[in-house]
Amino acid sequence: MLSDVEEALATPHGARGPERRDHAARLAPLGPGRRLTADRLFATIEPVAAAEHDDTTVYRVVLNDEEQYSIWPLTRELPAGWRDEGTTGTKQECLDRIDAVWTDMRPLSLRRAMEADREGS
Repeated sequence: MLSDVEEALATPHGARGPERRDHAARLAPLGPGRRLTADRLFATIEPVAAAEHDDTTVYRVVLNDEEQYSIWPLTRELPAGWRDEGTTGTKQECLDRIDAVWTDMRPLSLRRAMEADREGS
């Protein structure tokens, strides 16, 4: 069953009676892990990771030799080429840390090459 908001978003403008119900019925089976969002005139159905809402995983911030950042579950062994940055916490806390420290998205090798080009000019 669609909520009033979902039905309004799923209904063609001005549709009444059976046409309105038929259109809403086609959209009704959103199912678990999906949500309906609205942005002014458009409505979209987006997948939602069910586990994302109940995620109790402790993550750590990691980086590679090119100083590219990522997060990794604390309980899992780090993949080759990655090292621990030192921050642990919830997924959002780790992502916030990355936002704060990873201000230059260029890989380290590119930054060094560009610096060498500036110094050589």
